[in-house]
Amino acid sequence: SGKKEESVYPPLKSDVADAEMETMDGGQAKISDRKGSVVLVNLWGIWCGPCRAEMPHLIELQNKYRDKGYVTIGLNVGDDDGNPEDFGKIKEFGEKTGLNYELTRSSREMKSNIFRLANFDGVPLSLLIDRDGHLRAVLRGGGPAAIKQLKDNVDKVMAE
Repeated sequence: SGKKEESVYPPLKSDVADAEMETMDGGQAKISDRKGSVVLVNLWGIWCGPCRAEMPHLIELQNKYRDKGYVTIGLNVGDDDGNPEDFGKIKEFGEKTGLNYELTRSSREMKSNIFRLANFDGVPLSLLIDRDGHLRAVLRGGGPAAIKQLKDNVDKVMAE
């Protein structure tokens, strides 16, 4: 793939790329730290049924591409009122569900910046970022068609 076609995709905005996510061990992580990898940022909540339905597919993609420089970040957006979900509950849910990717927690500000970027304020919502830090897809909502679109986009970017 030539550099020319890549430049049609905008870099992920810094208010999202450099926003600090809380990690499970109480540290901080940024999407921009993962440059050089293809990154799927998946916004979710424990309470969200369509998010849970999507997870086996996220697990499958992580298994398929983990050794090829692919990273999934499960970004928990808190409850409907914007209150953070408890880390203990998130961890327990991740273990019970067999989640094999990094789980982080979003600040209220980061969440609203992503919603603005996506022009969508629900979950599940995923951002796909290529190795150069460019935004390649915004995948809104759940259900079979959305899951297929997500997989097709990841396969495409991973094939480059």
